Amino acid sequence: MKYYHGSPASGLKVLKPFLSNHKKKYVYLTTNEVVALFYTVKTDWYTYGFDKETGLPVFTEYYKDELKDLYNNKVGYIYEVDSESISKNPTNISCAVVVEHDIQIYSETKINIKNDKIIEVDEYWGDDGPAPQWRMNKHIGRPIKKEGYK
Repeated sequence: MKYYHGSPASGLKVLKPFLSNHKKKYVYLTTNEVVALFYTVKTDWYTYGFDKETGLPVFTEYYKDELKDLYNNKVGYIYEVDSESISKNPTNISCAVVVEHDIQIYSETKINIKNDKIIEVDEYWGDDGPAPQWRMNKHIGRPIKKEGYK
């Protein structure tokens, strides 16, 4: 299953558990890419919830232009992971899950917001080198041989 993690940090290859307000070290993930987008900036609070009828994420401004203040002229990153070892959900966020160990990233999406608009979305996939363990476990992909390379 695909899970997402939002962060203001670029270039991560592995997500590592950290101590948060749940008094235990976790990597926080979500099944909802929009929720991950909320976490691409660092703040002390994230003022979103979910529409009762549709279940879609909804950002609620606690003050005028809060969304603009938090996200305008910022670059954030959404990391995609695949894990079958999800441990639990200690949060009150229905689409959130956690793992208690390092987890390999297999894609990074850069989100650039300027003048209240997303102006750039770039995806980066794994580097050359050995496949991550999760791909090997699922027997995904095959080696690519290029002419002139040994």
